[in-house]
Order: sequence, then structure tokens, then C-alpha cells
Amino acid sequence: MVMKKVKFILTVVLAVAFQSAMAQTGSISGTFYKTELGERIPLALAKIMELEQKKFIKTDFDGKFNMEGLNVGEHRFVIKCTGIHDTISIMVAEGVNEPFEMDMSMSNELGIVIVDGKVSNGGGTEIKVAEDTKNDDKVTTQQTATQMEQKGAGDVADATKKITGLSTVGSVLYVRGLGDRYNVVYMNNLPIPSPDPDFRVVPLDLFPTDVVSSVQVSKVMSSEFYGDFAGGAFNITTRSFFNDPTFKMSMSTGGNSQTVGREFKSYNGGKFDFFGFDDGTRNIPEGVYQNSKDLTSFPGVNSIYPDKLYITNPDIGSSFENNFGIVDMKARPNTSFSFSGGSFKPFGDAKDKSKGFGFMALLKNDNSLKYQEGVVKIINAQSEERLNYDVYQYNYETATTGLLNLYLRMSPDHNISVNSLFVNKSNDETRETWGYHFDYDPFNVYSRRFTYRQNYLNVNQVIGTHKFMTDKDDVNFARLTVDWRASMNFTGSKEPDRRQLVALYTGDREDTDSYDMWNALDVNENHRFFSKLRENEIAAKAHVAYVVKYKKEENDRKQFEVTDLITIRGGIDYKAKTREFDYKQYNYNIKALADSIQPVDIYNTEEYLSNENHQAGLFYIDELSNFGSSYLAEQNVLGAYVDAKFRFNKLQVIPGVRVENGYQRVLNRDQTTPSEFNNTIVPNDIVDGILPSLIVKYEASEKDIFRFVASKTLTRPKFNEVAPFQYIQFFAGTKAEGNDTLKNGTNYNADFRYERYPRPGEMITAGAFYKYLQNPIEQTMRGTASGQLASFSNAKQGHVAGVEVEYVRSLDFLVKEENRDSSFLKNFGIGLNAAYMWTQVTIDTLDPGNISTNYQRPLEGASPFLINADIRYMQDFKNAAGKEKTVLVSLAYNVFGRRLVAVGGNGIGDQFAKPVSTLNFVSKVTFDERFSIGLKGRNLLNPYVNIIQEDRQVIGNELLVSSFRRGIDVSLSLSYTFIKKDSKKKLKDQ
Repeated sequence: MVMKKVKFILTVVLAVAFQSAMAQTGSISGTFYKTELGERIPLALAKIMELEQKKFIKTDFDGKFNMEGLNVGEHRFVIKCTGIHDTISIMVAEGVNEPFEMDMSMSNELGIVIVDGKVSNGGGTEIKVAEDTKNDDKVTTQQTATQMEQKGAGDVADATKKITGLSTVGSVLYVRGLGDRYNVVYMNNLPIPSPDPDFRVVPLDLFPTDVVSSVQVSKVMSSEFYGDFAGGAFNITTRSFFNDPTFKMSMSTGGNSQTVGREFKSYNGGKFDFFGFDDGTRNIPEGVYQNSKDLTSFPGVNSIYPDKLYITNPDIGSSFENNFGIVDMKARPNTSFSFSGGSFKPFGDAKDKSKGFGFMALLKNDNSLKYQEGVVKIINAQSEERLNYDVYQYNYETATTGLLNLYLRMSPDHNISVNSLFVNKSNDETRETWGYHFDYDPFNVYSRRFTYRQNYLNVNQVIGTHKFMTDKDDVNFARLTVDWRASMNFTGSKEPDRRQLVALYTGDREDTDSYDMWNALDVNENHRFFSKLRENEIAAKAHVAYVVKYKKEENDRKQFEVTDLITIRGGIDYKAKTREFDYKQYNYNIKALADSIQPVDIYNTEEYLSNENHQAGLFYIDELSNFGSSYLAEQNVLGAYVDAKFRFNKLQVIPGVRVENGYQRVLNRDQTTPSEFNNTIVPNDIVDGILPSLIVKYEASEKDIFRFVASKTLTRPKFNEVAPFQYIQFFAGTKAEGNDTLKNGTNYNADFRYERYPRPGEMITAGAFYKYLQNPIEQTMRGTASGQLASFSNAKQGHVAGVEVEYVRSLDFLVKEENRDSSFLKNFGIGLNAAYMWTQVTIDTLDPGNISTNYQRPLEGASPFLINADIRYMQDFKNAAGKEKTVLVSLAYNVFGRRLVAVGGNGIGDQFAKPVSTLNFVSKVTFDERFSIGLKGRNLLNPYVNIIQEDRQVIGNELLVSSFRRGIDVSLSLSYTFIKKDSKKKLKDQ
């Protein structure tokens, strides 16, 4: 994979005691070199172009240069050499020319700042982001790994919700008010599947920042993207390799203010739970299958679990373990450790890195305990509480990540890389609830649920990039570039042996041995639940760009600059995925047990659910005959695209078109007649698959840019939205079911943005956008005999409009330019972004099954406003022994406006999440670029997360239906990096 070019900034602070008042020009001189495997290699004959006064010069064979006649002040220079194309900034002082040296070695991980000759890994990040945003054709936003770290983000989900116009609801990402079905995620420009059956987009918290180089978000359509998005296209670029032999170790510990040192409840699990893998303890016992009857088989369906229906046999044991008991423990601190390493080995001469092999490997494990308590209510249309539970939730979460990248550079113009990423996350939850439910009056209800969820993702990619017809006068210009990529991805999730028990009580809930009885009124309440999802996806892409017309200019020093004027780009891509999903539920019929044993001890379950009681007929177990539980889903998308980039001096125009042919179907066993099968095919109109786009970019000056983008995109329903699978996510939750009549939606998008770049690394933007959604897919409520059922329908139309602003600057702009170098404010940076949005969707009032209360409402999950702000202090120090130290301290703040989280039905009001403010603190000290110690604090404000429901009886009144706090997370980290680097010795020798 071609290594990313990063923009470097060099600020040479010159303290001048006495200067001539008449002097108005100055000069600079220095040496540019690169370091490869400890060897210092001069940048011989590198081009240096000064942008303000249009001066040109070349370095000599030792990488040295001298440029005279420069106006006093800040100047920007473009440095070009084989494999290097960087922008730097140098401060020119009157009458002073102190030679400096700069290492221009490429880094695919961090931007670099050099202040007073000292290297820092901070501000260069802002320069890289600003330059990439400025040079991009599309309306994009980027977060680098360094920025994520500075803002306290531990994974990509944390990082992206700090980007303008982005927010999260639970684990669902929203871009400009558009949720999961409107977004798409790529890794290294290739699509990746989701391991979660409820979501189309892979949960971004699967990706720790350790494996990420940057995350780019494109909020507008460009022809090379798959057309099924209207919100955002996320591209996660993984780290590639280390230039020098490197090995890094990191470890951290910490905890949550609501968890560490307090009582923590769990249960007996498997021996590999620490690493997030079930060892088979939670599998369905073989004895269950031996005591089952066969069902009618169908190829491809029910392949995850055998086609059998369990029937209880009182003459033998229940086959299931009697393991509903809770284990009490003290919550221990959270832990995390990681190891990473890599290098680059040139072929032949160690000084020549034009050919060689590089690699990087990483292994990371995180373990954390979390506890939260709160209330959950269900309130009817008459504002009466039908359910009121106190909820106590204990979560044990793990994440294990492995990354291996191999990189082959056959020449500066031809590169191949192989990337493999494996991520496994588990969440082991123990949940207890106490409270009132109207169906069980005069009893109160106690419930216990153990839920173990494991999600995994394995991404395997091979990528090739090639340049042809390279201009001999400018090594960075090639008329023909070819990029090809392919991937094979495996993902899945499982929820093995979810266990739930429910009891009834009338007395004091603290008296644990005097509960009236086990609940036998609803046979579904006491159960064991097993589910699995497997999804495989292959993807391939070929992209070609050819410069039809270009301009070559020669200056008075016989140096050439090449600019493309007309470029044709096109390609073809294909992805195919298959998903298998199935679940089994085994219900405990405990009526005889509840009638014969009263009261009961809820913390002594082994006494009641024993094999002896099973054989005595006090309870029996039957499988829930929900035959429609399993489904096979397929999706194939073949696309071709072409666009043309026309450059007219300051204006760029890129018209493009994409054509997609998509096929999607869901095959499932009929829910009422298991011998029959349903084959649901989502209609595909080829006219809807023609997706035009137009991108216009006008560079009014070096610092001012205007953009306009218009496009048409698609919205395809998710698999679970067309499958008839019903599922209750938690005790007393709402059921959801798919709709096999859904069709694709169409979206029309328009964006306008103004950007200003005052200085390198600084960025000020303001923009507006509008989206018209035709036949959007929305959640609706439907009436059933047992209450409400959430489903999905094509709404009539939807509208999304809003404005966005972003402001990234150094605080030294507050002082006069001549005083900035000596001001302490130069070490401070601020970032601010905000978005205001208006959304509206109109539901079809003629749909007879739809019982939604409001037929015109905001889009689900859309916040009317989003605000992110951060302030950062970063400074380098050097002691008397020459040892360097870098200090970083930052605060990051986020708040979102009230947003719709659940749709009401039958006159019940919609539910909204109240605004929540989040404050994160990050500090880190790095010693001599090798050893670092860090302290992080997240969610420092620890606000209540409140969900309210519109009161249909009193206009303007709000009813609280859920409230909880997440607690404050604090962590302490240590890391040490071993680098085999002899550059300091080489400098002394020379």
C-alpha cells in the first residue's frame, strides 16, 4: 500500500536581541535528509518551492540549500523528492540565518512538528488534517490517531462522534441525523460487514485506536463509493509499518467510579472469558439434540442449529446445567495491555529504500467491569405507569485485537500490501430488576437475566497500487495510475445460553428468602436462549485514473512543475455477502414447582431447578416452536463508475455517474408452517441504480475554498428489516419484526461549504446541506393481540437540512504576530465544531397496520444540535543532559440536543433522549520519545442519561421513562518503545 504523505510544519524560533529597523529581507539555509534504518541519507537535488514569493531552488548533493531575498515573516515551502511531497512553514527573521537540519523521513502514523529543533508528535496532526481536507475533492472530515488520543477516545466510535455533525445513540452512529441504514464503513477503501444482526454498519467500537492511522468521513456521494448511503461513508485506514525496527509495549489500569471496589454480581462462566471467548460451557448440550424430533430440512436454512425440536422427557435429566445462580465478588480494576512491532528491510543497499519489505504486528487485550443502576418505565396513553422497574446492570466487557500488515515495495511506483485484522469483543451481563408490572398486580416482579454476547470480525485484504508513464521531470506525477483491491471477510456473533428467571413478591424485596413464588403465569418468562449469526463477504475493486491533458511549466532555474488539467477516472467494484441466522429458545414450565414450593429463596436456585425435581415432574422444558427464527440472507452488488476532473485555473469541476445492479433476498422457514419456506426478494429498479453526482471546487485564494456537491443515492433495507424474526432485547422490552414488503428508498443530496485556512494546521469552515428522502425506511408501531410490535415501513418522504461550522486554531492568534514566538499561547490549540439540523419524516396514514401516534415527526436518532469543543496544551522540554520531554494536556467536551429514540403507538407519546454533556480529560508525558505515562478521565461530569415520553394528557409535559448514570472512568497507562535507530551516531560521525 502506498504510504500516506504527511504534511510537516517547521517553526524555527529565532531570538534576536537587536535588529535593524531598515532591514526588510532575510534568508534561510539548512539541510534536508531522511533516515532509513538508522542511516542518514541526504535529499539530493530535492525541489524547494517558496509559495508566497514564488521562489524555486534545489538542494545540492548533500541535501543543503540557501535561499535569499525573502521577506520577513512566515513562509510556506513545498519539498519534493522521490517518495516525498511535503509542505513546511519557516519563520524568516531580519538579518539572521541560522542553518537548521530536518529529517523528512516519511511516517505513516503521526504528523511531526519541529519547534526549536525538538520533535513533537502533536501539531503536525492538525496540519495533516487541514492539508488533506483542503486538497480533497469531496466534503470530508478526518480524525488521526493522535487526535483521537488527545481527545480521550479509546476506539473509533468515541473518535467519530466528536466530528462535526456526528453523534451516537447507544452503539448506533448517526451522521447529520441519519442512522445505521444510511451509513457505510470501509477499511482501507474496501467494505466490511457487521457482526451484529440488528445493524448494517459494523459497530465502530470494535476498532481500538491502536490499529488506526486515521478515519475519514465523507458526507457526500462520490462515484467511487457504493451508492447505498446518504449519511456518511467512513474509511478506516489501518497502520501500515514502522520505518525502523520497533517494538512497543503498553499497559494500563483504571476503573469506573460506580464499579471498582464495590459489590459486583456475575455467574459461573467459561475458562476463556477473560479473553472474550466462550470455551463451550454455554453450548446447547448434546443430550438436548438426542431428545428432539426432526424437522423438514431445506438447503441453506437452519444450518447453524440442527433441524430438531426439543421435547421434554421427565424420565431423564433435563440435560441443561442447573446454573441460574449468582456469584458475588468485589469489582477489580480494569486492565489493558498491547504489544506492537515492525520494521522495513530494503532489498540490496540499506541506504536505498526504493525497494523493500515492511511489516507491522499488533496484539491488544482490554478487560473492564461496569455497573449502572436506574429506572425503566412503561407509560400508556393515559399517562398511567404500566411498568416501573429498578434496574441493576453488571457488565464484564473484553476486547481482543490482532493486526498483521505486510508491505512489499517493488519500486517507488509499484507496491502491494496484505492486511489482516481480527477483532473479538464480548459483553457478559448480569441484570436484576425489581418493581411493578400491571399484569401481575398485586404482586411485584423480580427478574434475573444472564446475557453473554460475543462479536467477532476478521478482515483480510490484498491491495496493489501502480504508477505508469511517470514524468521524468517530476517524479510525483504519473499520467496513469492503477489501484486494485480485494478482500475476504468473516464476521459473526453469538448469544449462547442467555438465562432468565422471574419471581413474584409482595413483601420487602431485601428479604431474599421470602419471595412468594417463581412466576409461572407466562411460560416464556423463564427460559434459556441461544442465537448465532455468521456472515461472509467478498469484495473486489479496480480503479484507473488517466491524465488526458496536463500543463508543464518551466521556471528560470530549469525546474518543471506539472499540473493535471483533465483527468478521467473510472472503475468497477463488486461485493457479495451471505448471512445465516438462527436462534433457539427453551422455556421452563414451572407451574407445579411454583404451586408446591412457597415462599422461595431467589439466591438459592440450585434447590429448585434440579434434575430430581425435573424427574419428579415439578418442572419441564420445551423448545419454543418459533420456526421462523432462522433465515438465510444474500446480497450482491455490481457497480461501475466514471467521472472526469476538469481544472480551469482556480475552478475544478467533477461530473460523475455510477451504475449499480443490486440483488437482495431473505429465505426463511414459515413461522406457522415449518414445512414451507418464504423467499423474499427486495425489488430492484435499474433506473434507481443510476446515480449521478457533481462536485465543484473553487479555490478563491491559497487560503479560501468554496465547494458544492449534488448527488443521488440509494437506501437498501437491512436484512433484519425484511426478515420475520422477532426478538426482545431485554426483559420487558418491545418486540421487533421485519417487513417483507419493503422496497429501496432514493435520496437526493446537496452540500455547500466555505473553508478558510489562515495558517498551516488551522481551519475555519461553514457549510449547509439538504437531503430529500423518497420512500425512506422508518420504524413504525403495529398492533398485536399481546400489545405493540415494532416494525418497519417505507414512509412517504423525509427532509434533512442543516448548517455546520468548524474552527481549529492555535491560541497565539490572540497576540500580535511579532509576539507569537515568545507567547505561552503558542502551546495551546482549540477546536470547536457545531451542527444545527432540522429533520422531518411523513408516515403513510393509509397503512392499515400502522398504529404510530405521530405520522409526522423528526427522524429517529436525529439531534437538533451537536456541539464539540476541545482545548489542548502541548510543549516540549529539554533538560541539561539533553533528554527531551513532551507534555500533553487536553479537555474535550460534547453535548447533543434532544433526540427521538423510540416511536410511540396507539396514542402513546414518542420517547426522546434529553441532552447529555460529556467531558473528557487526557494528559500524557513522553520522555525521550520512548517512555510515556498517561492519565485519562472520561465522563467527568457523570450526568444522568434521561429518556422522557411526551405526555398526551398534558400538552408540553414530559414523563420520565428511564434514567441512569454511567460513572466516571479513570485510567493510568504506561508504554515503552524500543527503536533500533543509529541516526544520532551517524550524525556525529558525519
